[in-house]
Amino acid sequence: MRPAFQSVNQGGHELINLEKNKQQSIILETLDRVNKNWQALAIKLLNTSAKFDELQEQSEKFYVVYKHVTLWLDSMEVKLVSIPPVGLDPDVLSSQMKEQKVLLFFFR
Repeated sequence: MRPAFQSVNQGGHELINLEKNKQQSIILETLDRVNKNWQALAIKLLNTSAKFDELQEQSEKFYVVYKHVTLWLDSMEVKLVSIPPVGLDPDVLSSQMKEQKVLLFFFR
């Protein structure tokens, strides 16, 4: 519990112990409401923290994959740009087909 919350609770219980009259029920109701609201807030905070941690973990995983994909795409772009136009010579066609098979291997 937070110090401010503890002091509110402690002050309320001290008031209850000092005065035994009709104000006691009002103080008890107020303390109960404060406690319920505090518990609900604490639960929401835990849930939000858990969701944040999960999203942060997913974000880190995404960034790792994104980095690898970006590097791969850059290298593929360099390879594709450096490929000469389709040749008419059978030897050139054969070497280009081999290069294409290597590229196709990466896509599978």
